[in-house]
Amino acid sequence: MLKLKRLEILFVFAFLSICTCNAAPHISSPSSQRLTTDGWQKHSLNGMKAFSKGQYLEAEKEFKAAIEELEQKPAHKADLAKQLGKLGDVYRRIGRHKDSEPIYQRSLSMTEEIYGKNSVEAAIAMDNLAASYRNLKKYDEACVLIRKALPVFEKQYGPDSDDVKVCLSNLALVYEKQNKLPEAEDVYKRILASDEKSNRITAEYAMTLDNLASLYVHQKKFAEAETYSQNAASIFEKTLGPNHPELALCLLNQAVASFAQHKYDNCPTPLLRSIAIFEKSAPNSPVLAHCYRTLSEVYSKMGKTKESSEMATKASKIAPN
Repeated sequence: MLKLKRLEILFVFAFLSICTCNAAPHISSPSSQRLTTDGWQKHSLNGMKAFSKGQYLEAEKEFKAAIEELEQKPAHKADLAKQLGKLGDVYRRIGRHKDSEPIYQRSLSMTEEIYGKNSVEAAIAMDNLAASYRNLKKYDEACVLIRKALPVFEKQYGPDSDDVKVCLSNLALVYEKQNKLPEAEDVYKRILASDEKSNRITAEYAMTLDNLASLYVHQKKFAEAETYSQNAASIFEKTLGPNHPELALCLLNQAVASFAQHKYDNCPTPLLRSIAIFEKSAPNSPVLAHCYRTLSEVYSKMGKTKESSEMATKASKIAPN
């Protein structure tokens, strides 16, 4: 997820590096949890339901409540580690990477102590922390953790499992940040082939399509990027609904690809949809600020000075330059 062409390319790259690349977190489905009215468990269940709907502020509140209760229960150390990981997932989703890092670090330390360094539980915690490192540009640290986690998942679940694909997505995103674009493309295509082999056209499949679209923008293959983003958006809308933040991120990619091709008239509609979604699901977040700045840049190119200024002002209120 920054005169002419150079400004536009810098804009695209800066935007993509912050906003539009994601790997799905290793998070349990709320339906897989035992229904309960017991304190922290109820908060956890509510948090996962909110997270699955993209209601990240509500998810943050619920996971924090669960953690607060578990801090007083020494016998529930494993549960506390899991709730910390879920809160880290929330912060990562809304771009609060500096906040996610210490939470993931604590979760990993506790998980390794409880389950062992070669356990699946530790591998999940490693991969989540690696995603945080990636977003903080700590690429070497991210690679170390991913390479430890990946063989654990492959041994336990097989090469086509969901956890392997999440881990591979993280690896591809790191490769992309390191400008190892052919390696990143190969990993994304491996994930897509695995999903297509099992006929799994899911939200996770759409996320990989959208990440590949981001990669194609980096490679200046803007037409391909636009096509992949459009396909991903269609799947997100069917699988997650019209108001989900993952759809919003995908629409941003679509606008970026159009912007890079000087199709400025194609940009406002997807960007305005993204803004509407994030204003509800992640107000005052860095992602929303970048949406405003992106639309400001688009309006500037279209000669709409007043509208451009309005968007820039909204962005600066959240994240001053």
